Parts: sequence; C-alpha cells; structure tokens
Amino acid sequence: MNVNDTSKQLKLLQEELACLRAAEEHIQDKINILLNALNNELIAPDENHEHHDLGDLPALLQRFETQHPALTDSINRVMVTLSNMGI
Repeated sequence: MNVNDTSKQLKLLQEELACLRAAEEHIQDKINILLNALNNELIAPDENHEHHDLGDLPALLQRFETQHPALTDSINRVMVTLSNMGI
C-alpha cells in the first residue's frame, strides 16, 4: 500500500474516531495524539517530532479494544500496512 492509500486509511480511521461517544473523549484524545504523530511521520519522516508521555496508553487501549472491536480492526489494518511499508 502506498502513502496515498495509507493517508486514505488514516482519514477513514479519523472519521470513525469522530463517532465515538463523548464519554470516551479522553480515549479519543490519546488516539488523536498518536494519529497526529503518524501523520507528521508520513509528511516528514526524517524530522524529529515532539514525543508525548503515554504511560497509561496500554490500559486505555485494552479497554478501547474490548469496547470497539470494529474500530480496533481498522486500526490494526493501518498498523500492519505501515509496518509493511517500513514505517
């Protein structure tokens, strides 16, 4: 999958995230941080980007994966694609 396809997949993922309930806004905020970092990496892969402390992310992701299996599948597909691209 090329960069355009990956960008389209990220756009779809962002649209799905926009549909999350307001009660899960803090989870969406954390994922948005990761998406922004990923977008920055796609735009300028050689630049140093600011890193964020995401120490509580594993527990949040586990809860999120349980509550949103379809979205988790979409995220997984994007991650596999990026991994296959060497990103």
